[in-house]
Amino acid sequence: MVQFIYYLFFFTLPFNTKRNGTLIVENKAISIIIYIKNNANELKQNLPSIINQEYKDFEIVLVNHSSSDQSLEIIKHFQQNHHHIKVVNVENKEAFWGNKKYALTLGIKAASNDSLLFFNIDCKPASKLWIKEMASKLDKETSVVIGYKSLKSTKFSVKSLFIRFHNTLSSLKFFTFAKLNNPYKGFQENFGYNRQLFFKVKGFINHINIVNGETDLFLKDSKAVAKTQIQLIPDSYVKEQSIVTFSEFLSDFRKHNALRSFYSGKTRFFLALFNLSKFMFWLSSIYLCFHNLIFGLLAIAIYLLFQYAFITKAMVKLKEVKLLYFLPILDISYVFFVFFSAILNLVSKPKL
Repeated sequence: MVQFIYYLFFFTLPFNTKRNGTLIVENKAISIIIYIKNNANELKQNLPSIINQEYKDFEIVLVNHSSSDQSLEIIKHFQQNHHHIKVVNVENKEAFWGNKKYALTLGIKAASNDSLLFFNIDCKPASKLWIKEMASKLDKETSVVIGYKSLKSTKFSVKSLFIRFHNTLSSLKFFTFAKLNNPYKGFQENFGYNRQLFFKVKGFINHINIVNGETDLFLKDSKAVAKTQIQLIPDSYVKEQSIVTFSEFLSDFRKHNALRSFYSGKTRFFLALFNLSKFMFWLSSIYLCFHNLIFGLLAIAIYLLFQYAFITKAMVKLKEVKLLYFLPILDISYVFFVFFSAILNLVSKPKL
């Protein structure tokens, strides 16, 4: 019953709002902040997808953070051909030069516009309307907007399917919390807020010594004074272009779990209850199968039935339909993975 309530809630609420008619965006100027750290190849492949966006007034602020490859040369080459590119070069002699948040702060200060969008050079926007769709949520009353990031898929890989499933499941949870005015997480690759808000909450100063969590911890500091919206129009999505390995995914997941200690008690409770109830369902159902196979299989069948009923719309909306074919296996794998990573964090807490 707990899982039923979660699925009914988490996988329907983010998609209740529909946009009617043509997209209308006020003529606001946008600054795109892109962090660069040894991304020469990604700059060549992905920066044109930002340069060629169909939006009237925007600049691109490229924050080169002490790159040791040819990133700076490539950035300057792009700048020569595109007047709306601004370069912020953070060198080793700068104070806190090894801190990403410090480098981002310099980029934000250098931005000419109040409305900021953050993008990762490892990604590509789903369309040329990415800026327009994300900017449409940054109105006078909205200080923060959270968009969706999908992962690159291989032809067939169990690991890839699971990582994409977890990415989707995690996204739906933090989209729902944001919808309820309790945001706790967002994709750093598809995120935006007003520049005035950044200075109002004193930027990243409260967590400048924590390398990770520039979106999570910023949301924590700003949610009391800011309104957050989500953008789930397909044209607003971004897609990661590199294949995420399982070791990279596990490392990021463990760091994210460690960051939960900074969340509010209410947020931590409901996130933990979701995982615990899912774990208890599969444990009790498997136990029941050994004692009464028919009732055990019936319980699993009912669970999967309502899971499909509530998650299908979300998977279609987020363009992850293929995951539905493997949903039972992915769901069980999720339980074991969360349990396994929790044990790892107890044994050795990841460095933040």
